[in-house]
Amino acid sequence: MSEHAPQHSIQLKLRPAVTAQRVTAGEGRTQAIKARIKSFLRRHTLAVLTVILPAICTTSYYGLIASDIYVSEAHFIVRSKETTSMTGGLADTSVLQPLSSMSSSSDDTQAVNDYLSSRDAMERLIRDANLLEFLSRPEADFIARFPRRLSRSTHEALFQRFDDFVYPYPDPVTGISTLFVYAFRPEDARQIALALLNYGEELINRLNDRSRNDNIAFARQLMADAEKQVREAQQRLTDFRTREGILDPVRQGAAIIELIAKMNGDVAELKAELEEVRANSPSSPKIAATKARIRALELQIEEQRPLLAGGDGSLAPKVAEYEKLTLELELAVKMFSSSLLSFEDAIKDSEQQRLYLERVVEPNLPDFPLYPRRPRTILTIFAFSVCIYWILKILGRIVLEHEA
Repeated sequence: MSEHAPQHSIQLKLRPAVTAQRVTAGEGRTQAIKARIKSFLRRHTLAVLTVILPAICTTSYYGLIASDIYVSEAHFIVRSKETTSMTGGLADTSVLQPLSSMSSSSDDTQAVNDYLSSRDAMERLIRDANLLEFLSRPEADFIARFPRRLSRSTHEALFQRFDDFVYPYPDPVTGISTLFVYAFRPEDARQIALALLNYGEELINRLNDRSRNDNIAFARQLMADAEKQVREAQQRLTDFRTREGILDPVRQGAAIIELIAKMNGDVAELKAELEEVRANSPSSPKIAATKARIRALELQIEEQRPLLAGGDGSLAPKVAEYEKLTLELELAVKMFSSSLLSFEDAIKDSEQQRLYLERVVEPNLPDFPLYPRRPRTILTIFAFSVCIYWILKILGRIVLEHEA
């Protein structure tokens, strides 16, 4: 036992020494690695900041963290009924039946698209379609979800990001609009898209109701104004007849003209008869009687002529005023008839819808997430980072050369 004891003690003394040497060697290697890393970072700081760090962050996020995003897509078009009158230059109060045709309405399409991305639509989705619940699903990552951890859960904050989840795109060539809805579950995306299309149809119905009510109110006002003009024209004509004591000066003037013409005819016949009597019986007592009748008729003619024209009490100015009043009355009656037809047309037109929202493609239920496009996004960011790196490096060289 005494022979082996020294050897055992020597081994015990050697083990701590070896362990210490190993620890020292490991520390040395660690320090060497740290030194190399620090040296690499000092020499390649720009590459680390502009390429390596963004690549690590992008790969980590899109490869491990980013949540799947499903897209529900729907196509729709807003069409309007146009009326083409067969009367050419006549106004909208045409009595002829209009021809109807359907065409796309760019202004109304823009209005619908603007409404779908508006604050009103967002508020309705929050109330009726559980929008806040859809955007805060457990599978949503901390960047894509709403609200984010450090952001406010307010409607104003949501509206600033509303375009990230709802995006209507109108095609100016075809007039067909495409509605994209992004969500973290396929059924959520489809439900939001269906709700938005319903909101668009309700907006179109409101526009139709407003148009109908405005058209009817306008036609009713035109009819009321025309009726008022008829009443006023009729009253002016009645006042004229009462003031002048003449029912119809035109007819009265025609009667006087006819009477004068008849008396002139009688005078001509009497003069012819007088000449015949003078030729046959110069001393006949009938000559004096005939002359007396001729003078009486001529006096009657002279008395009747001033009644037609020439004096203050003549019929000429009265006829002119009467014809003016009757013309005003006729025009007023025609305007009233036209406005009445317009009102009837407005009532008939109100029963027909002028604007339609046609669903070309119904919202689909996606079975595969379209976003994020991980490989493409990572490669794009990496390429962009490399471009920034080389641009900054070239600029740095130019600055150093300029200082030197």
